[in-house]
Amino acid sequence: MITVRDIKAVEALPAGKNLIISLYLNVGTRRFSREHILALAHRLLEERITSCQQEFSEEEIESLAECRKRIEDFLRNDFKMQGNVRGLAIIASHDHNLFQTYCVPQSFRSQAFIASRPYLRPLMTVLSEYRRIMLVVLDHREARFIAAYMGNAWEHPGYHSDTQRKVREGGWYGLEERKIARRIENQVLRHYKEVADLLFEHFQSGYFEYLFVGIKEEEYPLFCNFLHSYVRGVLRGRVNVNPKDQAQILFEEALRLERLMEDEEDTQIIERLLETVETGGLAIYGLKRVLYAVNLGACQTLVVDDSYEQEGYACERCGCLSLSSERCGFCGDEETKEVQDLMERTIEEVLAQNGEIKYIYHTHPKLATIEHIGAFLRFQV
Repeated sequence: MITVRDIKAVEALPAGKNLIISLYLNVGTRRFSREHILALAHRLLEERITSCQQEFSEEEIESLAECRKRIEDFLRNDFKMQGNVRGLAIIASHDHNLFQTYCVPQSFRSQAFIASRPYLRPLMTVLSEYRRIMLVVLDHREARFIAAYMGNAWEHPGYHSDTQRKVREGGWYGLEERKIARRIENQVLRHYKEVADLLFEHFQSGYFEYLFVGIKEEEYPLFCNFLHSYVRGVLRGRVNVNPKDQAQILFEEALRLERLMEDEEDTQIIERLLETVETGGLAIYGLKRVLYAVNLGACQTLVVDDSYEQEGYACERCGCLSLSSERCGFCGDEETKEVQDLMERTIEEVLAQNGEIKYIYHTHPKLATIEHIGAFLRFQV
């Protein structure tokens, strides 16, 4: 899984004579074939390397060619076209023996860079849009740490303590029982404190931004008292799971919580879009109006149903997009060509204009209020 620490490790590579390829691809695996993606990568790399031939030595050009071959071999044989993958970033250097791939559920503008340092800005921008979820599931003896991010869930190393299970009967007038009970209580408190300390370490390492706790309801306030104030600030509540549950159950719960947080953010975005439209601000919704704004280069952030599909047309002369095959409303040309996936072309245009894409999950109840697509604008249209 991608972590900020992984990105910073690549970013920290010493600058020097060795060249690094940073390749970003809009893969849209539900829409593009492997052959299309491979051809796109080949064209981008060929164009970039050719344009750099006068800047680099023959040895450096050979190194770039080796690196390009490795990238194309990966796309041909190893790239797994599955899941909700829309963007692929590849950071590679033959001389550094570096080859890092990052699959994300957000589209990239397809482009290639060659320099002595990796170009990471598009990747960091995507990472900043997704929230990391931590689900800690614990009882008196055990704690499990389940993380969810970008639609994937995994488990960090857990924590176990030697808390005594129960009080033994007997002793002088029950004194021994009370001593054991106090000892167990102290062990439980120490266990909670150590779990809370581990959570704070995870938080400081950037492993999560929202926290949920799986614990018995009566124990929840006691455990929360041990959480660092920073961690309490991102605490989002208690859920009904326990450490004895199977990993798959915990993973599904963590992913549900991630979806819940994303739904809350999506609701805020849609409501802000509607409010901005109502007050005459820089926002629109509806496909026809959005296409007009995209054709003018006015779209800063496209807000779109992640499963929205629509056929349309593109002008042969200027490339402007429309829902009609009639004369182009911008250049007047009568030659238009059919576009089977108008949404993908629209997304590509917004990215080419240095805009951003915000996907809204298709089951969100408020999507109908913006007719499944809207945009925040750079200027009024």
